[in-house]
Amino acid sequence: MTLCNICRELCPNFENGSGDWESVEEGFLIIDPVPMHQSWESFSKSLNYNCAICWGLWRSIRSSPRASPNEEADVDFKSWLHEGAFSAETLTFTLHINLTGKDNRRESNEFRVRYTTSESLKEARHSYGIDVDQTSGSVARFIQNWSNHCTKTQPGCIKRDVSLTGTGDIDLPSRLLDLGGTDSKKFRIVQSQKCCQKNDQYVTLTHRWSHDTPKLLQTNCEQYYTFQSDNILPQDYRDIISICREMSVQFLWIDSLCILQDSPEDLLREIKTMLNVYQNALLTLSICWDYADSTLFPSRRGETLSIALPNDENESLAYSTTGCAFVNHVDEFKINVTHSLVNSRGWVLQERTLSRRIVYLGNEQLYWECDGVIASETVSNILQDKDVRRMPIFHDSDDFRIALWPKLVEKYSQCGLTSESDRLAAISGISRMMSAANPRDHYIAGIWSQYWIFDLLWTPLVKNFWPRNGALLRTCAVRTIQPAQGAPSWSWMAFPGPVEPPRSLERPKCIAETTMSPDKSLFLPRALAMLSQFDVNPPPGADNFDSMSHTTLRLNCFLIPADFAGIAEICQNESAPAFYHPISCNAFYFPQQRINAIYHLEFLKSSSRALPGSEKLTPITLCFNKPWNSGLPTSMIPIFHLPKHPDKRWTRDRVGGLIVQRTSARGQDLEFTRIGTFQEGTTKESVLLGALRTTICKGVIELDGESTNSGKTGKERNFETGLYEYINAPKIERLMENTSQDLGERLSPLFYPRAEWANILLG
Repeated sequence: MTLCNICRELCPNFENGSGDWESVEEGFLIIDPVPMHQSWESFSKSLNYNCAICWGLWRSIRSSPRASPNEEADVDFKSWLHEGAFSAETLTFTLHINLTGKDNRRESNEFRVRYTTSESLKEARHSYGIDVDQTSGSVARFIQNWSNHCTKTQPGCIKRDVSLTGTGDIDLPSRLLDLGGTDSKKFRIVQSQKCCQKNDQYVTLTHRWSHDTPKLLQTNCEQYYTFQSDNILPQDYRDIISICREMSVQFLWIDSLCILQDSPEDLLREIKTMLNVYQNALLTLSICWDYADSTLFPSRRGETLSIALPNDENESLAYSTTGCAFVNHVDEFKINVTHSLVNSRGWVLQERTLSRRIVYLGNEQLYWECDGVIASETVSNILQDKDVRRMPIFHDSDDFRIALWPKLVEKYSQCGLTSESDRLAAISGISRMMSAANPRDHYIAGIWSQYWIFDLLWTPLVKNFWPRNGALLRTCAVRTIQPAQGAPSWSWMAFPGPVEPPRSLERPKCIAETTMSPDKSLFLPRALAMLSQFDVNPPPGADNFDSMSHTTLRLNCFLIPADFAGIAEICQNESAPAFYHPISCNAFYFPQQRINAIYHLEFLKSSSRALPGSEKLTPITLCFNKPWNSGLPTSMIPIFHLPKHPDKRWTRDRVGGLIVQRTSARGQDLEFTRIGTFQEGTTKESVLLGALRTTICKGVIELDGESTNSGKTGKERNFETGLYEYINAPKIERLMENTSQDLGERLSPLFYPRAEWANILLG
């Protein structure tokens, strides 16, 4: 690999001077930004020179591997060395390079560079075979090598294989493509029960659909049930079939051809089997980019590809004058796979998560991913952070899986779907697997009954609504269409965009049984509300994993009245970003012309009458997911208290919960809709907890014998007794004594030291 003059100057031979580099004990550092290419013309010249660093930068900003620099020129392009380090021990440069461009694009890339001789570099490229283009045969050999490594040396993969295939039989999909023998040029669709053996292996395909994706329909299924020429399929499908034949795998599962796309009954039946379809497959092939009309094997410039640095450290810096170097692009997997088009599709998150092993196609290099390793043709173990790797839901630790769900939700909510009606179904395989691991935990429209407190406190991931540029804009589809049909207001699926979990809580510590504990020494979240019942009424043939219709939660909770009056007078400034608007008064603003706009008030001011800039900050955070309706009664529902730890000064006393509006009364039931969340966090004692104590002292929660005749269950009575004891603890009494004189000053006019204890429906 050669370097252009600009990149070569960034990596000097220190025998002839260090330039911008500062000498340190371990080697050299550079901490002040150094300009590199300051124009697209300069950058393009280096691409023509096949500079490996510049080609890595180009791959990070192009729209796909099929794009060319001439087609996607950026007149605002600039590149900078943000910081760098040179290790005298390993003779390796580590470079962090930032890019800026049109639409305020900002990209950051990390490279590791080590000089070598042209002979050593040529020998390494030849051993990897990257100087020639990919073929179906070379892909099959790559798969075979890594399959052997995976099944023989990776403990997690071995254990998973044994658990799935230990009996010798696996559940095959209902239909499969029969590819014939290795020399066949024809295929057909078969019903596996009639034409396959229990131990037959098959490969699955994950891809993005296009307008010309072939589909199995009730009108053409008989045709597909007889052998057809491969030539009736698009080129990318033909390439996948040729890879399978090179692997001597006879059967292939493709969603568009193995499910009747015009039969709702067949779709519903097959969607329920997705867990088995992907986890039982020998391998999943993933097409990273759209290649329907062209081959999956793009031409490549081998001298520009990222390559592993050699293990031996005896190379000399004297060779730096030649400009030949091993260049490892640390971010290549994130750019070429994680941010590829296929991984912006909602269904693919599940397919990637459930698959035992995956090979990613469509880039200049092949990439392998299994439970134990990520690799390419030239790097045997690509080190990636946890946000880049797939979600390891088959982990042995229960706490690990429990903590994984909100991360899956956050990632999944950023993905796009052709039809929002698939929002629940496209993640149903994962939810079914997690339910099987813990049958006591009930799945309800995207949340789990044992962790309902944590799961209800999702908030809009506001920053992801802003227009995004570069790789993220290309590959991370943000939902801006209507929410999933039938989604209840409290479910994250009801919000038409990305969401994030509460950052102040740890999900494994929010289990319902723990939050009911009266032990105050635990310093764990304590429930201030009770999920007494949940109703899930799926239509015939469906279940709670693929239907959200008529789903409600019944809560026993405090209702604290709230009022957001004066909105129109408080906010007239439209210059702030559309989804973030800090307001200097206790109000919230939603412009009528943009009903989906989310304005996040980070700190609620203590008085709406105070002069701007002179107010005291009340540590209450509000975040809305729906516009406030001034015509409906509004309430705050506290659902947890997290006590401040006495030995950890940085911790806060936190009370958090939901903002709701009453929409109707169903008989004697009050029905509410979720419109947001709130959280009070203070280094002192919670003011809201004091307000709840005032409410209890007024006898809102009855603890005498009459309550046994109120129709409450034993569980409800026990919870209310525990709540009474918790809030009336000496700790809270001291709070009331210390704040009795200035309680009115500390409370915002938004809150009142009174509340109602109610049994409500949240729909």
